[in-house]
Amino acid sequence: IVVKEEGEEKDVELDGIFVEIGATPTTELIENLGIELDKSKYIKVDDEMKTSAEGIFAAGDITNQGVKQVIVAAGQGAIAAKNAYDYISGKQ
Repeated sequence: IVVKEEGEEKDVELDGIFVEIGATPTTELIENLGIELDKSKYIKVDDEMKTSAEGIFAAGDITNQGVKQVIVAAGQGAIAAKNAYDYISGKQ
């Protein structure tokens, strides 16, 4: 891979790479919904991906859950979707 740092390009040999798309949560859209955020502005969720607001679920990198990886976000999305479905259909 060619890395450009401080105007200088250098070749770096490697076996793999993880690409980070950002580390700052974007929660401006939900600030008026009464959803509790942690001190770093991530949405607080429980193990069922429930937020502090009734009937609102969150998943992925925007949550306060530890690992920020796409596979984790996909799993959280499945959990949130199932629990949201149960909530809407009155099963919770």
